[in-house]
Amino acid sequence: MTTAMCTLMLLACAPCAMASDKNSDDILIVSSYSMQYNWSNRVQSKLDSIVHAKHKTVSTLNLPLASVSSEQGIDSLANVLVKVMKERTPKAVALVGSGSYLFCKDIDAISPDISMILIGGQEYTANKRELVQERMAVPGAMITTADLREQYNVTSQCMPVYPGETAELIVRLMPKLQRIFFVSGDDVFSRTKGNELMHHMRKFHAGVDFVVLSANEMTSYELAESISKLNRETDAIIYSSWLNQREYGSSITLMNNAIYLLEMSPAPVFVIRDNGWISDNFRVVGGCIYDEDAYFSILDDVVSRVLSGEPARNIPFNEANNKIVKINYSQLAHYGINANLCPPNAVLINKISPFWVKYGELIMVGVYLLVLFALLLVIGYMRKLMQYREARIKELELSRRLANMVKNMPIVYFRADLLKNANGEVTEMLVNFGNHNVKKFFKTVDKSSKPTAISQALPKASPMLIGAVNKAIDEGKKNIDLVVEIWTGDYFAIYLSIDGDSVDAFGVDISDTINYQIGLERLNDDLLKAKEEAEASERMKTEFIQNISHEIRTPLNAICGFVEMLTDDDQERPLSQQERREYSMIIKTNSDLLMNLVNDILDFSDLNSGRAKVTIMEVNVNDLLRLALHTVELRVRKDVQLICDSKVDNHFTINTDPKRVQQVLVNFLTNAIKHTEEGSITLGFTGPDADGWCEFSVTDTGEGIPEDKASEIFERFLKLNSFKQGTGLGLAICKSVANVLGGEVALDTSYHQGARFVFRLKCK
Repeated sequence: MTTAMCTLMLLACAPCAMASDKNSDDILIVSSYSMQYNWSNRVQSKLDSIVHAKHKTVSTLNLPLASVSSEQGIDSLANVLVKVMKERTPKAVALVGSGSYLFCKDIDAISPDISMILIGGQEYTANKRELVQERMAVPGAMITTADLREQYNVTSQCMPVYPGETAELIVRLMPKLQRIFFVSGDDVFSRTKGNELMHHMRKFHAGVDFVVLSANEMTSYELAESISKLNRETDAIIYSSWLNQREYGSSITLMNNAIYLLEMSPAPVFVIRDNGWISDNFRVVGGCIYDEDAYFSILDDVVSRVLSGEPARNIPFNEANNKIVKINYSQLAHYGINANLCPPNAVLINKISPFWVKYGELIMVGVYLLVLFALLLVIGYMRKLMQYREARIKELELSRRLANMVKNMPIVYFRADLLKNANGEVTEMLVNFGNHNVKKFFKTVDKSSKPTAISQALPKASPMLIGAVNKAIDEGKKNIDLVVEIWTGDYFAIYLSIDGDSVDAFGVDISDTINYQIGLERLNDDLLKAKEEAEASERMKTEFIQNISHEIRTPLNAICGFVEMLTDDDQERPLSQQERREYSMIIKTNSDLLMNLVNDILDFSDLNSGRAKVTIMEVNVNDLLRLALHTVELRVRKDVQLICDSKVDNHFTINTDPKRVQQVLVNFLTNAIKHTEEGSITLGFTGPDADGWCEFSVTDTGEGIPEDKASEIFERFLKLNSFKQGTGLGLAICKSVANVLGGEVALDTSYHQGARFVFRLKCK
């Protein structure tokens, strides 16, 4: 990411991040990390809760120093901070991350003698050159917090790390240790701590190899391959970070997920910061870490004193020794590490009961023997039961043969009594006998001695059977032939023989024949429908080719024409630099149009073929809105205002695929920009309703859409204005994305000042 792009992104985010009804906030949090960085996010969240608990306001500005590669890049970030503070000067500033200490000078210049709270993992920072080139704080280039206090109104509340102590813990727990692997990002913190740890190991444990696995020198796949070959008894891993400057945006996600990647290693994993990793959710043994609860208690007091008006320079630096050794007991057992080797004062979590450790094996053996004894009793009982069953079978064999002669007839047979009303009309048939195949007919068999009513056994077919019997009695007939659908898809040819108040029924299953006929009719219908769809598809293909040919020809003509002018050396007058720049911009604009056309076609193909990938994650809604507006802001006409109208706070998140949601929002905004000459375009969001639905919306003051076209505009290749640029696929893509995400898109026909499109998703 270039410095200019980074600055533009931060300028676009700053107004939304600082939104408030007041002219200024009580505390501004300035972080030198991205908002996705695990450690800084935990600190910012705690600061936010501390300030809000005191009924004060707080806002956050993330200036990711790891994303820049030059001193000019740092200056650009400082300019963003200056612009924000000029617009909304806070009463105090909390600087999170030692890299952010470089901004003390810029903050003091805007608001002289303002109180600043320095929160980092070390009592120093690097100068600009070391920060962007060496990415390491060396003695000659260090700026200490004591130096900063001499110039500015600051207090330092350091949250230190203890890589050396963590290494000593590993040496204590692993008597056969031969190698320590330090997993390091390309940030200043990780590289500095890795350098300190290397000198510590050389000084105190020269016989143990120290290996750095750096995100700047290998990919995550290479990391996985390297750690998969480690030995659980002789190797150990210390995890710090997995962040690199070259791929800053994607490496944030890799960094947060690298702790899961390390679980592939057979060697035990230790950390120098907890970050919630020393728990039953991760395969981390532990480490020597700072006690967060004790630290945040101290930080709460510091914030209270600053908010009450006490100058930060009057507050002593945090020098409390809140170092603890935290061990996940269950992981000790997983890696076969002797728990007795743990330091006496170690904090153990997931600890197994001593009683179970001592007697667990005996208890398991006892349970096993008890189960085995019960199993032997069951086997003996089953053996006696089988002997009784064999004797009973022999007794019933003779009677069974006789019964089979009747019950195993190859057709369905049952006999039923006819129940009549006062007028002699049959109202019910009570089945009192049936052969073995009658279950094909009824599917529900009453095993009691009571007769089964035909209306209960065959609710679908009973009206037809009773009606046929009544008709036969009225006509003086004794025998009836008919075809009945007994159950859905089950057809029987029935022969009824009426004998006074009883009827004998014989049935043959003809389901295959009837279903074949029905299937043949459906096949004919499907073939006809397929023919119509093929014809419609052919028409659509022709329309698409015509449309695409027109859309591609227009930018291609422009590109070819201006390329020819740029490369024609026989012109009477040479082109000026201004003309060359203008022609080049025209060529670029039309190239972008061609690329958008191709992307629309590929996106629509993937979505409708089921190849589209969906990645669900927790996403900040206001970040989505800001990014969508930033994407299209350069395409908006000068008489049109872009507005962000979010009804939720900056912490509101939903679980969805941010890339796909952005695709819908940008398509909506692009459509609005095409059709809005003046006025405004508003991107809005409304939080969950009673059923858990959230709503994104894009509202413009353009030419609007006829109400009778509301149901057609989401069809592919449809364009209401053939003179507007586009394939006619944008809204169809929005509809397909909504279907993939389980949501819906629609045109709000109640809005008449232009057009309003809505995108609804389940938030919870």
